[in-house]
Amino acid sequence: METTTEETININPTYTEQMLATLVVVAREELAADEAEAAFRALGIDSVLLHDGTKVAIVEQNRRSIDQTEAREALSEGHHQRLSKRVVQQALVDEAVSAGWLKQAIVDRFTKVTNVKSVKVTKPKR
Repeated sequence: METTTEETININPTYTEQMLATLVVVAREELAADEAEAAFRALGIDSVLLHDGTKVAIVEQNRRSIDQTEAREALSEGHHQRLSKRVVQQALVDEAVSAGWLKQAIVDRFTKVTNVKSVKVTKPKR
């Protein structure tokens, strides 16, 4: 004779609803972070130090990118092969300029610098 064992799992629907609602609230708060950061950048201030020691600051950086087509045209074949795998690599370009075998004026033809401002939040160590 064969016996069958059944297991019963009790799910608390109220807890499940609250958990999912909390996830929705958190997700919406994270989506609103972009709007809050845009509003903070619009203030035109550099930083704010909060009462708990948290610092919210505008951090400005320059990001560079290489126009691969322009790089191929600007560089000799040997230099292009030296500076690229499939694409020209920024670190290898920087080394070539530092070493003196590649002129910065050539690099400027195919390097694009984009200024990026982001909001940085630094909480104090506890």
